[in-house]
Amino acid sequence: MRILVVDDDDVIAQALALALGEQHYAVDLASDGDMGWNHATACQYDVIVLDIMLPKLNGIQFCQKLRSSGNLTPILLLTAHTKGTLLIEGLDAGADDYVTKPFDLMELLARLRALLRRGQSALPPKICWGHLRLDPSLCEVAWKEKPLKLTPKEYNLMELLLRNPQRIYSSSSLIDHLWSLDSPPSEDTIRSHVKGLRQKLKSAGITEDPIETVYGIGYRLRKAIDPSLETPKEAPKLDEATPASPPSETSETSETSPSPEIPNRFIPSPNAESIIADGMDRLWKQSQDMINDRLICIHQALAAAQRNQLDPAIASNAEAAAHKLVGSLGMFGGDRGSVLAREVESWFEQARSTAPAAPLSATRLETLLMQLRQEIDRLNNTPMATTLLMAHGSPPTDAKGEAKGAESEGKIMIMNDNAALLRSIVPILKPWGFEVISMPGNAHLLGALQLHQPDLLILDVELMPLSGIALCKTLRRSSSWGDLPILFLTALNDSETLHRVFAVGADDCVSLPFVGPELVTRILNRLERSRLLRNLAETDPLTQVTNRRTLTREAENFLRICERHHKPLSLAIVEVHHLKLINDQYGDLIGDDVLKYCAQMLRSGLRQEDLIGRWSNEKFVVVMYGTGIQGVSQRLSDVLAQLRQKSFQTDQGKVFEAHFHVGLSEYHVGETFQDLYDRTKQTLRDSAGTTAHFWNRTIHSPRLYQECSD
Repeated sequence: MRILVVDDDDVIAQALALALGEQHYAVDLASDGDMGWNHATACQYDVIVLDIMLPKLNGIQFCQKLRSSGNLTPILLLTAHTKGTLLIEGLDAGADDYVTKPFDLMELLARLRALLRRGQSALPPKICWGHLRLDPSLCEVAWKEKPLKLTPKEYNLMELLLRNPQRIYSSSSLIDHLWSLDSPPSEDTIRSHVKGLRQKLKSAGITEDPIETVYGIGYRLRKAIDPSLETPKEAPKLDEATPASPPSETSETSETSPSPEIPNRFIPSPNAESIIADGMDRLWKQSQDMINDRLICIHQALAAAQRNQLDPAIASNAEAAAHKLVGSLGMFGGDRGSVLAREVESWFEQARSTAPAAPLSATRLETLLMQLRQEIDRLNNTPMATTLLMAHGSPPTDAKGEAKGAESEGKIMIMNDNAALLRSIVPILKPWGFEVISMPGNAHLLGALQLHQPDLLILDVELMPLSGIALCKTLRRSSSWGDLPILFLTALNDSETLHRVFAVGADDCVSLPFVGPELVTRILNRLERSRLLRNLAETDPLTQVTNRRTLTREAENFLRICERHHKPLSLAIVEVHHLKLINDQYGDLIGDDVLKYCAQMLRSGLRQEDLIGRWSNEKFVVVMYGTGIQGVSQRLSDVLAQLRQKSFQTDQGKVFEAHFHVGLSEYHVGETFQDLYDRTKQTLRDSAGTTAHFWNRTIHSPRLYQECSD
């Protein structure tokens, strides 16, 4: 398997190359978007690991360009940004998955394995050829459950052929798939690896050669014999390795010989993590100069801020340095350092968008840098194996070191007839903060969904009386549960079953027996995507307040609560006056700035429980439960007083202030939300001609003032 890593942070790129190399992937590195694009178009990759923030061609543009060219290579995005809109933009551009920095290497490897299976028609985690079994999650090849000792390239060759049983690979094609660009071998090396692999398969007791030579073309996987047959049909002997082209008479040097055997390299053991930890320790020491250079850059910006001389260029460089520290420190187990670096990055981002930093702000930055330096010193004094093992393989812990899940990880409902399986899954999921509801297959699913309101459903294909596939198909047609993430956990891993599972709308499928960390990762990934999509469906993308559809639904719920508990409720409509004229004269982007600032002031000035939504292009609606019209009027007066002080500046340097007016109404028992809105809208119209509801009387544009006054 060949992977392209595109990241301008050399620390992260080298760490990924180390970890992926230990998992027997061929890795190519690119430090900017243009270099990555040249690699992606010149070679065939199985997966591309792509940073979003790249020079020359950013990750989102890279995705769009790659997909528009017809290239469907799976893409895993890396980003230190947690903004939902940016992540959604990346997925919409064609990325298949994403990981947020700082990330756990084992989680990233699990997601890569999932993408590889997805790219290979949803292959199961374990790939079989008769009694020969390859397990990518453990990097193990076994014949009749007995592990084989293979070199890394022999393992890669076996995996490539098993994943693509119908394809013929020439020697040059094998080089493209299994070797990185900086170390291509000769064709003699390919023949030597094939011969060595055949000999080891024969020594293990395999009489039928899995590797078929297509004379003059290359190699492919032979059609598997029936494992139940006692005596296989006659096949070519394993030691008769005929190359696709005549062998060279030149003797092979040590550089072209297969890699020496590494005992137990592919047998599951703690050694794999130890090897990665040792390599990460060396890489951490090699990265010290780069880490220090980034700290120096930030310290120089701090000194400029303390002198009130922080110009945008210095702030931008320091922000970029802090951004890279977010990911690189997390790679080495410094989660706290990543959090501190993210705060530093946010400080400079804010400094660039506002006036020069005040001394108090510089004091805060100085404190962050001191804590960041302490965290780096801690990493220097802690063995990397200890740091990584603390971060890997365990659920989140609290201050006392006790396992706990992240806040609101969600409810998982599992419907399965296998009681032993249910008992084994629950202890795996609960430490991660999941609430697990287990049910037998004969339970009433719709009633249980209504009662428990799960965030994700795990089904088995073989359920009684209705199959999991039939249940999934029914849910996808339901208006209430059509968007519920559904994951199948099944022992049936044939291609026909997998096709039926995904055809009825399943989001993912995990084959039994499963690997615990991979199951957790797949669930977390699916929940995270579901929340992002739900947020996109319920939130106005420009202002980040509730959209009209969601506000209407929530407001109707408030009305029912008001009637039940005899509580007051008030509604306000806030309108940006003559927004179209602002857009026409100053441009749509300036109009967007006015809308975003208005939404920001409403969110910060009102209560958290108040419902704020964008109703139309220029109107916002506010629903306040438990508040009469006088209380609403007072709160909005404070908010609009802040809006009155805001001046907006165009790209040409023109300054203007926006007009706002407002309509208020209090709910009357028995009326619908539409009735309440219509009545409030009428008060808005009545206020348009009066000065009582106008705010911000000053307009610094004579033309706009005249048009607004008409």
